[in-house]
Amino acid sequence: MFSCSSGDSGDSDDLSVPVATIVTGDTKVTLSWNSVSGVDKYNIYYATETFANIEVENYASLNGYALLENLTGASKEIANLTNGVKYYFVITSITTIDNIESTKSNQVTITPIAEPVLSSFLSPTLLYYGLPITTLIFTNNGGAVTSCSSKPTLPAGLSVTAFADTCQITGTPSALVTATSYIITAILCSSNSLFI
Repeated sequence: MFSCSSGDSGDSDDLSVPVATIVTGDTKVTLSWNSVSGVDKYNIYYATETFANIEVENYASLNGYALLENLTGASKEIANLTNGVKYYFVITSITTIDNIESTKSNQVTITPIAEPVLSSFLSPTLLYYGLPITTLIFTNNGGAVTSCSSKPTLPAGLSVTAFADTCQITGTPSALVTATSYIITAILCSSNSLFI
């Protein structure tokens, strides 16, 4: 999974700001951006140092520098990144007719983090109407959890919440239901999910 990303100032006049989309799985990110009229190719530059105030001819001097050239479409998955290392990304467009490269887009940063690993199953638990439950806590061996959800919805009186970088179920059942299995989803940075 990846931590949330943020756009930094850049010098783009003709290329929209790339939007980083989180991809399930360690060491991967998918960048997506708005297509530019009259363009059929894009370049993605990335490094572990900022591109701010650096000219394109000096990009290769940056630590962790890499270039993905002549990409078609408006998104690209980038794999083999290192968890815990901050990466900086900029995108340029290449015009169809004269093959001229645009100025760089605004910069986007992403730090890969380990995928949260929550316990796959909790033992079946018998709950009693009107009696508070003992808090059910999932074990997390990975990244930070920002919110949690349940499918189907937990019985009335119970809730699933993020707590101390994991998910927990708390409350007092206030409705009778038949035995049901629930899928709890841990959410990272509001758009990453892991089903448990």
